[in-house]
Amino acid sequence: MKHAERQKALERRRLQGGRRLLKGVSKVEVARRCEVSPTSVTRWSEQLEPHGLPALKAQRPRGRPAGLSDSQRGLLVRELKAGALARGFATEL
Repeated sequence: MKHAERQKALERRRLQGGRRLLKGVSKVEVARRCEVSPTSVTRWSEQLEPHGLPALKAQRPRGRPAGLSDSQRGLLVRELKAGALARGFATEL
């Protein structure tokens, strides 16, 4: 399963669990039905209470932005695949 598909599936599971929590289903039962740990359902509940269902939607990736452009990453991959010998080193090490 591709990363984006997996993220969407996880989001659907969180939203499904969130709707159940809002209907008054117990955390243990939500965990059982969604096939997740009770700890995950507790975390969902804590997010759900102050912010509602939108808090359970997938969010954009966090962290430092990529330092290389797509074309630079492509060039790097080609250079790495060519190996060290192609760049004048005595060995591949």
